[in-house]
Amino acid sequence: GINAEYMGFRCLFVVGTNIQHLCPAEMAKKITQATFDAVVAENQSEFGMSQEEAIADAVTQFEAQGIDLAGIVKSVSEEGGRLPEFRKLAALVADKSSPDEFVAPITQALASLADKDLRAYAGKQNALPVLLMTSAHLAEQGRADLVASSLDAAARLLDGQPDLLCPPPGQLTEDIIVEDMPANEATKMLCASIRRFAEDPAVISAGFAVITRACIKHELNRQAFVDQEMVVFVITALRAHGTRVSAVVAA
Repeated sequence: GINAEYMGFRCLFVVGTNIQHLCPAEMAKKITQATFDAVVAENQSEFGMSQEEAIADAVTQFEAQGIDLAGIVKSVSEEGGRLPEFRKLAALVADKSSPDEFVAPITQALASLADKDLRAYAGKQNALPVLLMTSAHLAEQGRADLVASSLDAAARLLDGQPDLLCPPPGQLTEDIIVEDMPANEATKMLCASIRRFAEDPAVISAGFAVITRACIKHELNRQAFVDQEMVVFVITALRAHGTRVSAVVAA
């Protein structure tokens, strides 16, 4: 992007290949997170704006050009990159850390995923495999409470993004946190975490919420769970948790 001043007016020109889908004209124009961040940084360095002013100005300039900023995080990147809570979870899993060390980053992940744009960005950075690996590790440690929390976060992340369970080629274009996970491995990992705590209503409720959001308008995901014999498991769970409203509603 190029910022310029002309007769007292600031103009932003986006050049190069960072705008996607310029044709046909009726399709929304898109930019990458990197392009947005670069313009914010330039506003600060070239025009002496504060962080808040630089972000607000970038949003105004892009929207004036008809650029769709959905999925663009409109906040300042944390030192070391955005989504520090997900990077922390990935590191804890890799180090096979104790369950109590996961409490804070899981809580932070749940809170951050309330933002729709951040959910889209987190999905592109492979946050779902991080959460599934987190739940699997905590399941091995016998921590049903934390498994339920990590699955709650996964359900929130999948809201409106069922492709994340099996992303098509080229969808994950950002600086990913962890490597891609094959769809069958992701499904098996998820189902194993749920089955391990079949008697725990919080895990069942959160796990079935993940499955539901993964299956909405996504036949491939539905078939993946059928292959894991989750239909039988759901029926069994309904019988076991018939008096527990949250688990039954989720199922």
